[in-house]
This record gives sequence, C-alpha cells and structure tokens, in this order.
Amino acid sequence: MREDIKKLFPEWTNSDNYYDLCLTDDIDSLLSCIFLKRIKGYEINYFYDFTNIYSTNKATNQVIGVDTDLVKGKCWGNHVVIEKNKESANLNRVLNISSKNYTNKYAGSTLLTILSYYDVDISHLSEEALMILLCIDSAFLGFYDAKFKEVHKYYLGDILQFPELLEVEERHTKKEFEGIQKKYRLKEKIKINKEGMLYTDIALPELEAVLGIPIQLPDIKFYPRKTFQTDLTTQEYYTTIKNFVNIFSSAMIKKNSIKFSFY
Repeated sequence: MREDIKKLFPEWTNSDNYYDLCLTDDIDSLLSCIFLKRIKGYEINYFYDFTNIYSTNKATNQVIGVDTDLVKGKCWGNHVVIEKNKESANLNRVLNISSKNYTNKYAGSTLLTILSYYDVDISHLSEEALMILLCIDSAFLGFYDAKFKEVHKYYLGDILQFPELLEVEERHTKKEFEGIQKKYRLKEKIKINKEGMLYTDIALPELEAVLGIPIQLPDIKFYPRKTFQTDLTTQEYYTTIKNFVNIFSSAMIKKNSIKFSFY
C-alpha cells in the first residue's frame, strides 16, 4: 500500500497488543482473519452474522471486527460508510468517500486491503490462486465495467500496489472469474448451528490446497451474546432513525441505500 495512504489508517493497526477477531459470515472475513492470525497472532473468538453476536469462552474484551463496518470500535471494512468511526480501517473511510463521490469508491475486498496494508508478498502464488484473491467479494468486477475500470485500476495498481493482479485480469474474462467463484463456492455463507459450531459450504479444503495455507473454521463452541435487528433505508431516513435506536454496524450498499444492524 502506498505509504501516504497507509498513514491515514488508525494507529491500532500497527499495535503490538493482542486482539481477538470477530469473524463475519463470508469468505472475505474468513481469509482476512486467517491472514491477520498469520501476521499478528490474533485468534477468532467472536462471530457476527449481522443478527447475532456469538463468542467463545476464551473471548477477551479487546476485539477487532473483520469485514464489518462498525459504528464504534476497531474494525476492518470495505464499504462506503456514513458513520465516521475513526477506529475503522477502511479505505473508503480514510479517503472520505461518501454518497457525494460514491463512484470513486474502493470496490475491492477487505482481504486485499489487509494484504496490501501489511505488505504480504503474493508474487509466489499460482495464476488460479491470484484469481481466487480477485474473486473474493467479486473484486474483479470493476475491471470489466467501462465506467468504473479506471477507478478500479487506480485502487488496485496505484493505492494497493498489486499490479500483478491487474495483469491477471488482463489475461482472463469476467466469465472465467465467475467460474472460479462457482468452483470454490465463494458466495456461500458461514453459519452457526444449534450446537454453537460454525459450518459452511465454501470449498475450504480445495482453497487450502491452492492458496497453500491452512483454511479452517474455528473448531470451538460459540455462545450467543446479543441479538440485533436489521433494516435497509435511505440516507435521509437513516439520519432520523439513528436518533431512536442504537446502531451497531452500517454500510452503504448503493449510492443512497444503507443497510444496518441495531438494537
């Protein structure tokens, strides 16, 4: 990642303190957590599926939400956000992307942000492994959209400094990337069963073989801690609603559409 951009991120991202990780419900969060464990030694002890938070009996009070945009507290995210949480490690937040300049947003994954921020070397990965990285959160899509292609190239090549990923996109079609998503079932969700154990239909063993790192869900029981409601609204109504409920996480999923969890 470009050094001037890296300096805009919150200080805790370079801390030597230990934090628990809060996994959310998809492969972007899981792979982000796995790399954070490899880089920083953090462990997954929370799970947030946007309607409930669960934790293990090993959980501490020091926690980082991973691939979620919290209103308060430490988190790695990738959406455009309306709340200016200064502890949010999110390119769109630090670059002041909003509804006013929405088409200039970073539309890549949380995973690519983390790999770039911590200078993870991806040069040794196979072509298919690099394609998988681009398939996470459909990060490749912007390259095949004429209106967004230059913005996409700016983030991936200039800010994140992954020119090799742009080269992979040049060599492949949108349909080929979609085929990779289907092959590894990358759009499947992570869920929790009645016994408090996590499970998923994502092809984790196959991903592990291609990426060359252990990719597994925590084999530990999670207990329910708090329940939330979720809603979808416009930015105008959101500013009114926030005066009457406690909003936990929120993200703009379209230019004037905000999805949020509250209690």
